[in-house]
Amino acid sequence: MPLALGSWGRSCANSRLCARGDAFRYYRDMSAKIQPMIFVTGASRSGTTLMSHVLGRHSEIAGLREMQYFGTSWSPHGYRRSMKMSEVKRAVRLLLEHQAKGAVPPRDLASDIDAVLSSLGQEPDNADVFAATADHLARRAGKSVPCEQTPRNIYYAEALLDCFPDARFVHVLRDPRAVMASQKYRWRKRELMSQPSRMSRLQQLRTWTNYHPYIVARLWNRATAEAVRLQSHARFCTVRFEDLISEPEQTVRDLCAFLQVEYEDAMLAVEHVNSSHEVSTGRQTGFSQTSIESWKSALTRDEIAVVANRCGPLMTQTDYPAGPAVLTRWASAAFTLSFWLHLAGAALLNPQRVLIQGRATPAHHNKPGPDGSQDAEVAPTSADRFLAASSQPISKRVFGLECMDTPLDSAADYLVTRAQARTSCHAAFINAHCLNESVNDRALQQALQSADVLFADGIGMQIASRLHGHNLNNNVNGTDLFPYLCERAVAADVPIGLLGGAPGVSDRCVEVLQQKYPKLRINYVRHGFIEPGDDAGVVTAINNSGVQLLLVAMGVPRQERWVQEHGERLQVPVVISVGGLFDFVSGRVPRAPLLVRKLRMEWLFRLCVEPRRLFHRYVVGNPLFLFHAIRFAITGRLWADDKTVVARGAL
Repeated sequence: MPLALGSWGRSCANSRLCARGDAFRYYRDMSAKIQPMIFVTGASRSGTTLMSHVLGRHSEIAGLREMQYFGTSWSPHGYRRSMKMSEVKRAVRLLLEHQAKGAVPPRDLASDIDAVLSSLGQEPDNADVFAATADHLARRAGKSVPCEQTPRNIYYAEALLDCFPDARFVHVLRDPRAVMASQKYRWRKRELMSQPSRMSRLQQLRTWTNYHPYIVARLWNRATAEAVRLQSHARFCTVRFEDLISEPEQTVRDLCAFLQVEYEDAMLAVEHVNSSHEVSTGRQTGFSQTSIESWKSALTRDEIAVVANRCGPLMTQTDYPAGPAVLTRWASAAFTLSFWLHLAGAALLNPQRVLIQGRATPAHHNKPGPDGSQDAEVAPTSADRFLAASSQPISKRVFGLECMDTPLDSAADYLVTRAQARTSCHAAFINAHCLNESVNDRALQQALQSADVLFADGIGMQIASRLHGHNLNNNVNGTDLFPYLCERAVAADVPIGLLGGAPGVSDRCVEVLQQKYPKLRINYVRHGFIEPGDDAGVVTAINNSGVQLLLVAMGVPRQERWVQEHGERLQVPVVISVGGLFDFVSGRVPRAPLLVRKLRMEWLFRLCVEPRRLFHRYVVGNPLFLFHAIRFAITGRLWADDKTVVARGAL
């Protein structure tokens, strides 16, 4: 029975929780605790620190320092990992030293290490080591429940809930604009605290490199999306920072009911904790409401717009009105350039944080079976993929365009099924070159927007997808897809047509295909050099041929424009824009060796084969594409508003 707090959280929990008294009785009557533990997570360190202080003042709960254990000793893509005794000792020492940091005089940790090791079994795993250390620290403080407050544990929440059967998660949700303000001035934190200790210039610079509006917005999105996904979990609770500040007693009472502990007045007498851009004077206690909207004076208009652009949908879902999101004239270019400086500085001064941020993706873990073994992921069969493709394909949004993310055979199944059913469909491939061309080509943008199916082609699109908050798992390019299309077309007896390429190239394709697929029906063949005024005759010939799947290979952007211009008159169910496919099929242009393709370096091979023709596309175009990808990730648009690529049906 989950408990979620705040106006957003209460609306999620109404059907599951009728009254706070009922919730308390429910948790009081549950089975005995196995390994009581509390994980406090969130996108705001100020929020998680405040929550840890609140809980740490309870007579049963021990607030621990941020351990950062599961980002280093725990792989987010794995599960429980056995540890050698030397690794165990090293991990226990590091955890204890982290908790003893700042103690005067330094504490002798030998007895503590021995106590933790004696409580472990013969072959402990990384979760056992953490649990034993946390339990020892709690008992040393005279309490029974350890409370750990590492914000990024939200990314491993599902696995941690599985490993610790009685653990509970308290996720602190805060307005992303306040989170951004806190991160922006985090380098000043030690100077603004009531007992300041000066940071060195190197420390200030290192902390400064951690801040960039896009990075903060992206991490907030990922943490919040994972919290929303886990909201129905019985041991996961979301608390809005703003509710904790404005209604502290009622919020803490709700929280105690969720945690199965009695409410204590001492929990409200916490030492006041401000955001990094606010000053604490003296030893204040309680909750200051000034921190709720102090971001308004701490952020610029453009920083607020970046948050609204990148976090708008989740802000609406969690009751944080985004407001207007309009960047000033040069802001998007400035943010894009500063992002490169941020990356370079962070890579030099704080590479571990860069690695952690790169791994900060909600990962789905293989859960252990009843015998403790790992359940291997069951690969979908071709029939499963066929049924999925024929109904609702999986898509990911990149540059605001919905790209179908599916294996090659499933993509071929989908297209041939549409052709066999005579369902209209225009499919196209979008890669770095196509995107670069679309920036200054309004007609190409409209063609991409009007396409029924888009396939992401190349490593550049996969990099862009990560920058835009998604992970494309499949690289679907026309050359690799074509053999699957031919096999499915033969099996379904679907006739195809070839339109495009230089004179003689398409004819050579027919010879190659007839040798490889003797039963493939090729009802129409024509080169792509169409004289003005001949388009109507070409369309008529295609319609009369009985083609059900037409491949158009005229190059970007001419092929997309041609399909868009004549698509309504074409009586062909499925039309696919395939670029330079015929050159590869005919053998006019060699493909890269398989090893080069597996290394995702086919573009470099093509550059070596045709340096004069492809120099600008790759040497100039690839960095330009990365610039566009980062720019879109920050601003949500490419260049001018009238050249913004927006997915059909979005918003």
